[in-house]
Amino acid sequence: QAMIPAALTSGYSLANPTTTGATIDQRTRAVYANDPTLPAKTFQLNGHYQLPFGKGQRYLGSSHGIVNALVSGYNVSAFFLWHSGFYFSPYATQFKGSSVGSGAGRGIQLAPGKTGILPEGQRNTSHWFDYSVWDPKTGPYSGQTYEYTATAQDGDFRNNIPFNYMTGPGFNNMDANIYKLTPIWRNLVLDFEAQIFNIYNHQNLAMPNSNGQITKSLPNALPRTIQLQAKIIF
Repeated sequence: QAMIPAALTSGYSLANPTTTGATIDQRTRAVYANDPTLPAKTFQLNGHYQLPFGKGQRYLGSSHGIVNALVSGYNVSAFFLWHSGFYFSPYATQFKGSSVGSGAGRGIQLAPGKTGILPEGQRNTSHWFDYSVWDPKTGPYSGQTYEYTATAQDGDFRNNIPFNYMTGPGFNNMDANIYKLTPIWRNLVLDFEAQIFNIYNHQNLAMPNSNGQITKSLPNALPRTIQLQAKIIF
């Protein structure tokens, strides 16, 4: 992780922590894989700007009294977060075992030379990965990604599907806070804020299901939301 803070002139400040790389999930001793709770790459940017208006500032620097109270104390803060998708793996289990359709009672595994990973430009909410499954009992192989094992006994062994080798949708979001600090009396300050969540109203998607489909947004994802609040600081 790298952290790059910067205090700039004219009221600007920035902070940029960035992470990259993947961790090893050792919760299953016999299997090593990408940790499904940590994305490979994360980029975060924080910024703050104090508007240069009011007494002692670049603009209206000689103002005072009511005029200064009206034009001074404005601040803008923003927070941006982006990260790549979380790792996952359809049908990956420690042992083969399937209860899907005609393959019930048999194992499921990757066909030779197949991964199911689609090129990034071909992924969409209805087809995030190739989930096609071949059943040897129904006909010849025609290029499917997965295949049922021939017998239920073959399902007693761990399948050949790697743990957490695919990635789901990425995440990006930007929030902002616009606030004004107004001195009232002695140490009392009125803080009036407009908080804006998901500024550009971006839909952050949940993980795909076993059919390669994404049917919902992240549980805590909000559409663009504006919240107003006021408080007294003393």
